[in-house]
Amino acid sequence: MGNGLTTSVSKENRKWAIAIGVFIALLNIAYAVHLGLAFAVIIGGSAIIAYAAWLVLNYREPADPDRVLTLYLLVIAGELVHQIEEYIAGFPQQSAKTLNASAMTPNFFVVMILILAAIGVTAAVGLQYGHPLANYVMWFIVIGPGFVNGIAHITFPFIVGEWYFPGLLTVWLPLIPGTILIRRLYIEAHPDKSLPDKSEPV
Repeated sequence: MGNGLTTSVSKENRKWAIAIGVFIALLNIAYAVHLGLAFAVIIGGSAIIAYAAWLVLNYREPADPDRVLTLYLLVIAGELVHQIEEYIAGFPQQSAKTLNASAMTPNFFVVMILILAAIGVTAAVGLQYGHPLANYVMWFIVIGPGFVNGIAHITFPFIVGEWYFPGLLTVWLPLIPGTILIRRLYIEAHPDKSLPDKSEPV
């Protein structure tokens, strides 16, 4: 890979793996208690899947920033536009009713998305240095907002029995680059199975 980082597992990586694992467990408990089981499954489940993907694909060797940053930032930008639609269309109120999450108020929703955006942008800086935490955050945002969120929004209209659920029109903005990035990260970890020329970043 172009960043020239070692594939050996350092003590720092091990510490971050433990810390992230503990945080995910606490996150799942917090979501289950305050937002209900549905959000715990969607968000907490995304965190667990991202953790597994990070351990398997980028734990020993971080992602090459030249290959992932553009798509990663497109996921974040698309998610922010998507969340504007959600807020305007009443996602906090609708999800509170549909998913039995009384704590999902408009104010809580705004705070949550701003914190996520700040973490996501900060992780983009960390990716330049191959930081383990930044690589995990990338996986979480790609798996959660970038992929699982898209599947959930496609499913929600069938649950509520209506053609539209807040966020449905723009959920494709993070979903498309997120899906492409997942494929790219897999190819980066399995170069022998790569089809495209890796010398040209997107």
